[in-house]
Amino acid sequence: MIVEFTRSGGFAGVRGPAVRMDTTSLPPAEAAHVETLVSDATSVTGSGRSSGADRFQYTISITEAGRTRTVRLSEGNIPEPAQALVEYLVDAARKEGHRKA
Repeated sequence: MIVEFTRSGGFAGVRGPAVRMDTTSLPPAEAAHVETLVSDATSVTGSGRSSGADRFQYTISITEAGRTRTVRLSEGNIPEPAQALVEYLVDAARKEGHRKA
């Protein structure tokens, strides 16, 4: 499974951290955790834009068995099943950014 994540918007509308991960290259326990988070969030269809200035927008693309599904979510309006996945991906993107520096 390949998970791609980007964050945009916020103050000044800048593009934030991004990450691309392939669960086959992760340690088994972490891969299982990511796959569980994705599975828990599969009912999410997207929440569109939320009201309020300077909100982050999240784009998550999941590719599995040759099929890609993309979900766009707005900060402050993330459905409960997707919240843990978004938090995990934001943290992973931040860590990835620190590794590149």
